[in-house]
Amino acid sequence: MPLTSVAMRGQEIGEVGIELLRTELTDAVATHRHVAVTLQPELVIRESTVGR
Repeated sequence: MPLTSVAMRGQEIGEVGIELLRTELTDAVATHRHVAVTLQPELVIRESTVGR
């Protein structure tokens, strides 16, 4: 059974986080709202298991 892992793109997570923070800091307090963000993970087949 090949091993796999799930890669979450750190740069994308950081960019989205900074944008949410920037919006929170620049918008008026009265317009505060919670935002759900879904990032797409990537399934990675490890090289050590390819071809087994």
